[in-house]
Amino acid sequence: MTFGRQLLLVAGKELLHLRRDPYTLVLTVALPLVQFLLFGYALDTRVHDVPTAIQNLDGERFSRTLVDQFRNSAVFRLTHRADSEEELLGMLRRGDVRVAVQIPPHYSANAFYHRPVSVRVWIDGSDAALAGQAVFAAQSIGLEQAVSMTVGGTPAARLPLQLQPEVLFNPAGRSANYFVPALVANLVEMTTLLLVALSLVKERERGTLDQLRITNIRLGALISGKLVAGAAMGLGTGCVLTILMRLVFGIAIGGDFWLYCLALLAFLPPALGLGLFVTAAARNQAQALQLTYLLLLPCIMLSGFVFPREAMPAAVAAFSMLIPTTWSLDIMRGIVLRGAGWADLAPSFGMLALLGVVYLSAGALHLRRRLL
Repeated sequence: MTFGRQLLLVAGKELLHLRRDPYTLVLTVALPLVQFLLFGYALDTRVHDVPTAIQNLDGERFSRTLVDQFRNSAVFRLTHRADSEEELLGMLRRGDVRVAVQIPPHYSANAFYHRPVSVRVWIDGSDAALAGQAVFAAQSIGLEQAVSMTVGGTPAARLPLQLQPEVLFNPAGRSANYFVPALVANLVEMTTLLLVALSLVKERERGTLDQLRITNIRLGALISGKLVAGAAMGLGTGCVLTILMRLVFGIAIGGDFWLYCLALLAFLPPALGLGLFVTAAARNQAQALQLTYLLLLPCIMLSGFVFPREAMPAAVAAFSMLIPTTWSLDIMRGIVLRGAGWADLAPSFGMLALLGVVYLSAGALHLRRRLL
């Protein structure tokens, strides 16, 4: 038998096995198609609809024109109005908005009489790419306002308008300041998920879980022990990465240290729950790795790790709220970069806790049904 004949026979045999194994067929064919369509539709490097808060201390004609220019801009989306500067900065610190604009009193009067006027614009610099485009868009609006100002229907002299954005939290624009804290959260969750999934799937492959039925060790005790060990390893990974973040990248924790430690603990329950789902679905360790890779892509692409969620379609942004990493990144960047406290991050901690309870309960129930 020739080499070509042997090659065709082996290839045909593998394709036949693949056709008879719908689980593997879905993993290798259908899921890449779904990911291609989802990510191709959702990911957009353009910055638009950036959440913006405005405090208008003037309220007259020229200030309303400036507000309308921000509202009509494709880059900014007015989502909040503030009554004080402290409220504006609080929104930035909590992550409610990325841009805060303060129009001073007597802005319109100064504009009418061509007196110098200054508008303050604060921009969250955590994401250097987003901040850079927001700065350029704000300066363009200020220039347009200064050039197109009219008084009594006739062109007026150029308004000496000063609209100089101030970048907060990451004024140097270091990309590492944005990505490294998020990488800590992502790796803690992925390490925990992978350790739990591979450990339990290995026990299923060896038949250990079946042998437990004739021993005094309960199935629940074994699974709980695996979860505790996986959580401990994930927490240890988080501690090592935190030390490296400080020593290698020079990134200090801007907020409370103990809140940071609580955040590392809060990252674990959702990851453990997803690990139980992978264990229930996978038949062997190879499939467990494939499923973990399947979960890893949405965690990176749709959580805001690389691309801002504000640039995603509404349906995809809503789906990303079910991804634990979305809230983990918000917490980590809030503590490390913005110095946010518990009151600022309580909603994100609450969502992470809710997802942890849901995924742990559903994962344990699904695994119990598969094993019994």
